[in-house]
Amino acid sequence: DINNKSPEVILALGDLSYQRDNADCWFNIVAPVEPKLKIVLGDHDYDSDSVLKQYKNHFNMSQEYYSFNYENVHFIALATEIPFDINSSQYNFVKNDLEAASKNPDINWTIVYSYRPQYSSPSEHPGNNFLRDLYHPLFQKYNVDIILQSHNHNYQRSYPINYNNESS
Repeated sequence: DINNKSPEVILALGDLSYQRDNADCWFNIVAPVEPKLKIVLGDHDYDSDSVLKQYKNHFNMSQEYYSFNYENVHFIALATEIPFDINSSQYNFVKNDLEAASKNPDINWTIVYSYRPQYSSPSEHPGNNFLRDLYHPLFQKYNVDIILQSHNHNYQRSYPINYNNESS
């Protein structure tokens, strides 16, 4: 059904499969749209080292975080299941990548997509305060337009939010 809609880019936001021994079933399901597919990994994707390795090999991921441009949109895949603190290589990558994208006159939109939420309405998985306190100021500084996240497996949205560390 997704393929019939002719999307140009498809983002898979983690928990790709709950199969712990092999990712082939999921690969077969997404095969028709795979050339358009960009992924981030969720907590269930780390349940097995062999399945995690399959995802990384299949999608040619040397790191679980990365970025790419599609036309005038810059996308950043944030990996929330591995270290993302201020001393991590991921944080430095995101900071440098956002700075570069903000200076690129061909980029009109910046979208970050990840698995764990920074903010969440009351749900099974609350917003991650550490993630929010670390990345929201960075996202605000570099004018990130949209943040997509998926851990709660439901739809939530908000108006734009300004970071305020006093209300944490």
